[in-house]
Amino acid sequence: MRVWVQISEAYTCLLSGARQEGEHVVGYSRVVRSGVPRGGGGGRRNHALIGLPFLFIILGTAALGGTNVARSYRKQKADYPSHNPFLP
Repeated sequence: MRVWVQISEAYTCLLSGARQEGEHVVGYSRVVRSGVPRGGGGGRRNHALIGLPFLFIILGTAALGGTNVARSYRKQKADYPSHNPFLP
């Protein structure tokens, strides 16, 4: 049971980026995995800002695809008109 508590505390510490005052934690938390010393604030990233450009790319691609589909649909409807009242 004690191992589970230690794993949970370590995972929480990694997610929050906060430093804890413990002899085994202080030595490790001073250096991140890249080897660059971390500032005193904890160095927490804003993941929403990191993913924002990718969201714009996806939405822009969907919008351009939608306009191309609508344009080709209107062109085909004009080229081949249907007199069926159940079709648009």
